[in-house]
Amino acid sequence: MKDEIVLYPNPNDGRLLYIKKNKNELVHKIEIYDGAKTVYSWLDKSNNSISEKNNDEYITINLSLKKGLYNCRVYTNTGTYNKKLFIH
Repeated sequence: MKDEIVLYPNPNDGRLLYIKKNKNELVHKIEIYDGAKTVYSWLDKSNNSISEKNNDEYITINLSLKKGLYNCRVYTNTGTYNKKLFIH
């Protein structure tokens, strides 16, 4: 995977998250974990990637997360990205 997925702002206030991606990548699933517990999940059930519903380079997610460290996993047509997300 040449290009990286970027989460911002990071650190974050827990309300709104932007995911910057390559224009050619299609995001099929997003998961955010607090340890072993999933606190946010989006799964493409209609074969229309989340990218088609958002700007070509950015995905916007509304969140409601408490302070802490989270793991964010983004599944795309080019692979899976694992990122840390800090909520302050």
